[in-house]
Amino acid sequence: CFLGLTLGAVIGISIGSGMAISRPVNSFFSHLIKATYSLPKPSLVPLSILWFGVGTATNAVAVVLAALLPIVIYTYHGILDVPQVLVWSALAMDTPRHQLVWRILLPAALQSIMTGLRIALGFSFVIGIAAEMIAANFGIGKLISVYGGLGSYDFMFAAVILLVAVVYFLDLGLVALTAHLLRWQDSVQHHA
Repeated sequence: CFLGLTLGAVIGISIGSGMAISRPVNSFFSHLIKATYSLPKPSLVPLSILWFGVGTATNAVAVVLAALLPIVIYTYHGILDVPQVLVWSALAMDTPRHQLVWRILLPAALQSIMTGLRIALGFSFVIGIAAEMIAANFGIGKLISVYGGLGSYDFMFAAVILLVAVVYFLDLGLVALTAHLLRWQDSVQHHA
């Protein structure tokens, strides 16, 4: 899940940024996003198995695909919502245009991007566990599936509780990271 979420974050932030600052990129990806928006995320697992077979690659690809959508959308809207006065001020202070994304737009859109990451975290675990249940040889999802099939419900529920605890603490960590990264914004204290 972590590899897929990391790759999904890098790709999603890149695509979302490109869509926000380039009309051709926006035109290309907006049609793909509209076409795949209503696609049920668990249906990505059989597609990944078809493309990559059974194994870790299938899990990673399914998680990347599931994480992409919220990260792209929140990055795109976060950058579009950056006040234009910040861009004008940066240009007035001789900030090169090619540095606007890194120095102005992404930092100003960081709260929205982190919200997208938080949503993607939940999607990633849902899809990652589903992929492990169907197409993996190991992992918590595989344990849940095996114990359920054997009728060892105490072990199955222990694995489920472990999974819930892991996701809960990862979410808490992401909220804390967001608060730390955005400590310079007054509004963060009201949204966490």
